[in-house]
Amino acid sequence: MPSHFTLRMQFGPHQDPQDVAQQLQRLVAEAPVDEIMFFYFAEEQNDGHETLGRVREWVERSRPYRAAMQRAGIQISLNPWHSLLHCDRGRTLKPGQEWQAMVDFRGNAAAAVVCPLDGNWQRYFIETLRLYAAEGFRVVWIDDDIRYHNHAPLDWGGCFCPLHVAEFNRRAGLQATREEIVRACLAPGAPHPWRAIWLDMWQETLLAFLDACRDTLAAGGAQMGLMSSSMEAHGAEGRRWEEWWATFGGDPARGGRPPVHRPHFWAYGDATGPMLIHGIAALDQNRSIQPPALETGPEIENFYYGRWNKSFRQTFAQMAVAHILGSTNLNISMYDFMGNRPDDEPERAAFLKRVRRGCAQTLIGWPMPSRWDCRAWVSACPGRRRWAGRFVPGMASRGSSCIALAEAGPIGWVRRAWRSRRMRKRASTRWPGRWCGASMTRPSSAGWRPVCCWMASPRRSWSSAGWGSGSVSMPAAGSPRTMRSIRRRNAGMRPSACV
Repeated sequence: MPSHFTLRMQFGPHQDPQDVAQQLQRLVAEAPVDEIMFFYFAEEQNDGHETLGRVREWVERSRPYRAAMQRAGIQISLNPWHSLLHCDRGRTLKPGQEWQAMVDFRGNAAAAVVCPLDGNWQRYFIETLRLYAAEGFRVVWIDDDIRYHNHAPLDWGGCFCPLHVAEFNRRAGLQATREEIVRACLAPGAPHPWRAIWLDMWQETLLAFLDACRDTLAAGGAQMGLMSSSMEAHGAEGRRWEEWWATFGGDPARGGRPPVHRPHFWAYGDATGPMLIHGIAALDQNRSIQPPALETGPEIENFYYGRWNKSFRQTFAQMAVAHILGSTNLNISMYDFMGNRPDDEPERAAFLKRVRRGCAQTLIGWPMPSRWDCRAWVSACPGRRRWAGRFVPGMASRGSSCIALAEAGPIGWVRRAWRSRRMRKRASTRWPGRWCGASMTRPSSAGWRPVCCWMASPRRSWSSAGWGSGSVSMPAAGSPRTMRSIRRRNAGMRPSACV
């Protein structure tokens, strides 16, 4: 599987566009960059919803260095940092932005986060998309704030504003108040009939607006990309994923394309072993609801930026796991959004160049099985078998015949006498929830060998564990005849979504 590196970067309109262009030209000459995802009014450079005049300034001031990147063969995409706005953080609506604020179930209103049902805000946002669509971006992303939950300072989120209450009453033929609707929707026991009406209204009104957004971007040749949050949060919203994929992919009869998705994945900084399990589970949950034809790339998070926040070792671990779990793209956050010079820390470009080979190809040349009887059993303790993992394609800097134990949480310890032909392994567990970067090492006195581990000891963090050759793979200790047998067994099986 080829690897597609997308760098996420921002340079403000106050910066000299020609100087930025020269900086980026040096960067793409040194680092393996396929695409740059530019941001507008993000993070520290955001003070709420920009006026249309200010949006035009961002577009015009970024045009010279965007054109320079396109001439250099680099694809260009855009991530306007917000739609509704993630949270207030002291911001307020600007003069002239007479929009309905988002309201939580207790009746508290935000100061800057807006209601997605407000018609004036919808017309403003579609006009911004019309400006972006004319600029030749490959993808224009709808940020993950296009959601109902997680809009501080609101309690859980919204929106229970008068516009939504009125729309609910219109659909239900009622004159209910917000308090009555909330009490019915949150009532314990069997779901109240109003709950389905409310969740249907949330989804249908939001998707109708996103349909208009997609058509606006498509008219200019850009595709609309979706950034999403955790599955459990969207589940609480009642998100119906099949309808979302249809909206973001469009109607195939009208030239629709496979959706482009940035799923939720990993923490912003260095994290300990349990985050590995969280990341694997997050991508696996997304694979369960994504369509077969999809461009998917999680964000390789790093905020606040630099290897003092997340080590290069853990960054590479995150990149490798994303590829193993079926990601086609890697959206890499290694450069700050203040517009500081990329060469302030030249080690970043050297790191990207060094790991590109390790992310560029999978090692197994046949489809991996997705049948349960061909997966691996990992023992939680001697004499007790429980399901903890399965085999998926491995990643390494050079080709070899190997299998990766990529979805087991504990460290696997594999006996020398394992039988490849039957695709089984006996294993015991050491240090639950921990892996390290070692390939097969010297066997213990009992004949067990640690494999596919990302932790060197139970007390050391990933950032201090050694990666050796950088392989995230378990060598298949079988003869060429054994490997041919595995290939024959796998022949004709439905490939796993991660291949």
